[in-house]
Amino acid sequence: MNPISSIDVSALADAVRRRHRACGADAATLASLENHMYRVLALVEDLSEGESLNTLEYSLLRTSAILHDAAAGKTASPDASAVLASEMLVAVGADAEFTAAVAKAIRRHGGSRIGADSTMPQSHAEQLLHDVCLLARIQEARDGESESGLRGLASMLCTPTAVRMAGHMIGERSGAAVPAL
Repeated sequence: MNPISSIDVSALADAVRRRHRACGADAATLASLENHMYRVLALVEDLSEGESLNTLEYSLLRTSAILHDAAAGKTASPDASAVLASEMLVAVGADAEFTAAVAKAIRRHGGSRIGADSTMPQSHAEQLLHDVCLLARIQEARDGESESGLRGLASMLCTPTAVRMAGHMIGERSGAAVPAL
């Protein structure tokens, strides 16, 4: 399995932004989608450092994070985003094994949606994407969600690093010490 280049990753992010703009969503929705993508990417950096990812794992996580909501605006389905992500990766020359791993992680990340009828992540790559998306939801919900609601979101995390990160996020919100999750 070979990761794609950083140039291709930038091209994919640009393509996702263009796709979101073309879906006809209003300005607030477009801003929310873009903010979410950048929040998820920032969390990729934090989580990958805490999980000591190798170059391939990092590339897989970063690419999956960029493409995980590629079909948003048209449909919120992880399956639709996985299909679109596969098409976009083939277009930039990604190898079949890398493309399949990204698509599988995107399909499985839907388990981070409350009440979603999707398969929970199994592989480490799937768990990492699931966790960065869920951590982004915790960040996005901090001001409007109860502490028990945030803890409910945090209870769905898979990796120890993500659990620690969520504890810090929830603790920062309340101004208290980092709560045990």
